[in-house]
Amino acid sequence: MDCKYIFLDIDGTLVDFQGKLADSALEALETAKSNGHKLFACTGRQRSQIYPWLLEKVDFDGAVCSSGAYVMANGECIAQHCFSKEYITFLSDYFTAAHTPYCVQTEHTLMLEKWCGDAIVEHYLADGIDRGKIDSLFGMTKIVESVPELTVAEKLIYYGAPKGLSDVAADLGDRFSVVRYSFGSMGDRCGEVTDSRYTKATGMAEILRRFDAPRSATIAFGDGDNDLEMMDFASFGVAMGNGTPALRAAADMVTDDINSNGLYNAFKKLGLI
Repeated sequence: MDCKYIFLDIDGTLVDFQGKLADSALEALETAKSNGHKLFACTGRQRSQIYPWLLEKVDFDGAVCSSGAYVMANGECIAQHCFSKEYITFLSDYFTAAHTPYCVQTEHTLMLEKWCGDAIVEHYLADGIDRGKIDSLFGMTKIVESVPELTVAEKLIYYGAPKGLSDVAADLGDRFSVVRYSFGSMGDRCGEVTDSRYTKATGMAEILRRFDAPRSATIAFGDGDNDLEMMDFASFGVAMGNGTPALRAAADMVTDDINSNGLYNAFKKLGLI
């Protein structure tokens, strides 16, 4: 088989929501790599939020981070697309006025104001996630006095909005993309906001240009609504059995649940291993 460019979401696809990578999934990744295929993380997480142990275990050829805002190939940043200062101020003003806690992602850290941090921790605890797991999920975090004063931000995540996703998206307008938050089960009132010009799909395209590889060689694996563009861009898309209804409907194939050897079974069926 010719070299395939395999793009993998992390949460709910590679790693379950208890922070575990199945032995069968690791075996599939290692075997596919030894068979000459290339592996890329394709995640909403910022670069510094990717589990260090995952990067030690899996020999990725690159990564699409912050839902397309930060792209790496062979250990080198090849693209970074940050919110403009105007965008940061607009989003901060909007969510502050709505009394909705939020945080912003940068390459190296998660930034938020103290009132947001306190409220976000309460949301995670209410969702049944213990404090240790919250710290692991957040990674490097910095409390700032005023988010609008920041000059670098790749993505925003909000929690517990008084409005649903579609209403928030309508309020923010076409400049932004709003999708359901991809971690846990926090429902329609928690979301991820990105610059609508950049998605996981645009990040994939940037990687293909760097490797001079065809789109026809791409396979994408995901589970959430923030994987829809990735699924649409890839030559072949695989949804995990635990994926959202929208993603399963968009996929070319639906494999088993993440905790039922879903990744391994799909790699096997596709002839990658």
